[in-house]
Amino acid sequence: QQRLFQKNWRVKMKVKSVDKMEFEEALEELEEIVSSLEDRNIKLKDAVAAFERGKKLHDHCALRLKDAENKIRLATANDDEFEDGGSLVGS
Repeated sequence: QQRLFQKNWRVKMKVKSVDKMEFEEALEELEEIVSSLEDRNIKLKDAVAAFERGKKLHDHCALRLKDAENKIRLATANDDEFEDGGSLVGS
């Protein structure tokens, strides 16, 4: 199973650029990489490559989350009811 995983993430690495990934897709791949590194059943060369890929995925996910947070802040900036803990549903 470990070899299959290593092969799969290498294929993903070559096929899809991180900056073109959806948040969920990047997070899923990052979780797979973390799991692989935690198993410690991976060659050093592959571990370094996985770490580098994981760092890019982490940065991408963090940026996507920040973008979403900013959009929510903008959308709710003038909504006093939301700021006071009220619900926007049924307003």
